Amino acid sequence: MKVSLYPNDTYDRIWWPWNNPPDWLRINTSETIQNIPGDAFQVPSIVMSSAVTPSDNTSLFFYWDSQSGLVRPVYYAYMHFAEFDILPPNKRRLINVIVNEQVDKRNIRPRHLLSTHVTLSYEIESSTRYNFSITRATDSILPPIFNALEVYSALSLPNLASDRTDGTSFLNFN
Repeated sequence: MKVSLYPNDTYDRIWWPWNNPPDWLRINTSETIQNIPGDAFQVPSIVMSSAVTPSDNTSLFFYWDSQSGLVRPVYYAYMHFAEFDILPPNKRRLINVIVNEQVDKRNIRPRHLLSTHVTLSYEIESSTRYNFSITRATDSILPPIFNALEVYSALSLPNLASDRTDGTSFLNFN
């Protein structure tokens, strides 16, 4: 995948391809990955049609460094998954997401050619590095698959440039 942005993405996000570590295997599909009706994320099919899986069939490891500063933002991470193959009943792919050695999400089951999303949120404390592990769940036959990651921060602005009475003052101004 190359860099993808509008018009492929209705929210005008920029999607950068991941530089794969040597123990990751990139996989692709020519099929269209659908978003379910009402899906708030609307990740473009071109983004979801590529993924990574561990080359040794175990786990995917990566880290993300947050920005530190005077304002401590809350970070929201959205992980996106899609199954490329039609799995027979005796095979299943279940995924656990572990962040900083704590299991955050368990038994995620990507759906065939449908975007599946997981939301994570973190407030920075003493650490500014987030270590992610995407692992095969205990009952999984297949290794994990991982398509895309978004990270956003929400900043608290305690010293707003306007006052709540500004609207009233404006309405009373003639």
